[in-house]
Amino acid sequence: MYQWLKSGSLKRSVNDMNKVQCTDQHSSSDSNRRNVNSKSTVGTKVRKYDTEYLQLGFTFAGTEDEPKPQYIICLEILSNESMKPSKLRRHFETKHGEFTSKSLDFFVVKLGEFKKSQKVMKSSTSLSGNKNATLASYEVTQLVAKSGKAHTIAEELILPAAIALCKTMLGESAAKLISSVPLSNNTIQRRITDMSANIEETLFTRLSASDNFALQLDESTDIASKSSMLVFVRFIWEKQLFEDFLFSCELLHTSAKDIFEAIDKFFTEHGIRWEKCVGITTDGAAAMSGYKTGLLGRVKEVAPQVKWTHCCIHREALVAKRLSKHMKTTLEEVVKIINFIKSRPLQSRLFEVLCKDMGSYHVQLILHTEIRWLSRGKILQRFFELRDEVRVFLLETRFVGLLTEFSWLS
Repeated sequence: MYQWLKSGSLKRSVNDMNKVQCTDQHSSSDSNRRNVNSKSTVGTKVRKYDTEYLQLGFTFAGTEDEPKPQYIICLEILSNESMKPSKLRRHFETKHGEFTSKSLDFFVVKLGEFKKSQKVMKSSTSLSGNKNATLASYEVTQLVAKSGKAHTIAEELILPAAIALCKTMLGESAAKLISSVPLSNNTIQRRITDMSANIEETLFTRLSASDNFALQLDESTDIASKSSMLVFVRFIWEKQLFEDFLFSCELLHTSAKDIFEAIDKFFTEHGIRWEKCVGITTDGAAAMSGYKTGLLGRVKEVAPQVKWTHCCIHREALVAKRLSKHMKTTLEEVVKIINFIKSRPLQSRLFEVLCKDMGSYHVQLILHTEIRWLSRGKILQRFFELRDEVRVFLLETRFVGLLTEFSWLS
């Protein structure tokens, strides 16, 4: 009304409108600031722990500035908002009603046991102790793997023996420290897997970083009539020559195609480049050494610089086939004597009993296998070591004359 009487209009000027808006904004911002401050004050309120809460079986976890109630029986940790006597009592009576009749002394004892267990846990999981125990576990695992024994031997024999030795020689404290080394069956298996994966990763990393490498492989049939292929690799790492086992696999067919595909599949899976292969060593079989359809011909297609080398052990085996007539006759006679004993189960058992009675280091002869490396040398060595036992065993046979002839034994 005053505005209309003064100017004859109800319209406000621009300056008046701006003043009103500024006043409204300041008032709203002040109210918002007060609301935020009040909310933050309410949200940041932290309830403190009171020693009287122990009567309800509660201690606290965390720091003293931000404590959280923890029940010392079930070790359950609640939120800080539950740090109210009513909420603590409701939890105590609903979940642990069987302890409502317990006195304060009972919970004091439980609190002492709880703190003691915390100290033991911290000491047993300390960084240095845990690191040394883990390192000792890996070292024992390596010994178990090298010996080829069952994984359970560490837990059943090695660890009890180590504890007994430390207890007798060093005392209870050392025995208690040794008992913390993890050597269970699953742990040993996991450690072996980890070490195997680490060795493979290291080998592949070095092989990838090397400028070139050479392969040596051989395919053979085991006692179960399964065809297996072993592949070794030789490469230069940090100006030193290294040779290591690369992989092995079972083959259904032993053709050049299957052998090459097995090697190529392994190279593809592990990122090994054929271009770096500069040498390959095999035996003289056609499937291996063939320049057109053999393994060598297939490798040359992906590694043109590769050079083939005949295995030296196979060379020795081939040379050994061309013996003089006198030595060949002697070898054939030795094989006949061995077959006379080994091919008859009764004769073999009687010969074993004779060797045991005479206190021999060996109790059996070795059969000669024509296709196995160094078989001749091994059977001749074993036969010569048991020459006296064989002579006694064959006293009434036609072979006794050979065993008493000095030139033949020589």
